[in-house]
Amino acid sequence: MTQKNEYTTKFRKVMKDAIKSRLNTAKEAQARFEAHGDMEDAKLVSASKTHAKMAEVLFKLPDDAIGWCESNNLDPVKVEAGSREFKKRLAIVAFAKGLRQAVADKPLRAVIELIEAKKPATLDYAKIMRVTGHKTATQANYIKTFFMELGGVSSVRGQGIETTMTFDYDNPAMASIAEKGKEAVAA
Repeated sequence: MTQKNEYTTKFRKVMKDAIKSRLNTAKEAQARFEAHGDMEDAKLVSASKTHAKMAEVLFKLPDDAIGWCESNNLDPVKVEAGSREFKKRLAIVAFAKGLRQAVADKPLRAVIELIEAKKPATLDYAKIMRVTGHKTATQANYIKTFFMELGGVSSVRGQGIETTMTFDYDNPAMASIAEKGKEAVAA
């Protein structure tokens, strides 16, 4: 998918509009913070700037990466409304899958390689922590959030380190992620 199409144009427009809107929100929150010192406004400044940065990353994706989003029925408006962690990982996965390269994020790559190799019905935090080499559940939670917002998780049970997610391989994006051999071998 190298030529621009309606989806690519819409995707980029949504991200461009989001950058503008998120930066405007940050500017307004900064002014309120300076006037009143409310820490909620300070948090909003930071969150809005980070969302704007993630929208910029998505805006700058190559056409083939955006094409991967299109081929997996990802709504650009829902993508932009997603969490910062979702957008960060989506950009990484879309880039890798769209350009048939290895996923650059090591923890995410480790989980994707496990999914490609075994296509597990479920995956728990303990297993994610083992394959990623992390001692805390932070990365596991980020990875769970990514797959949930992608629509690739049909259910989650448990809490904390006992969390287990059930994958939905009928979801086009999840099925695409589970396809082995669609990218280069990781360096």
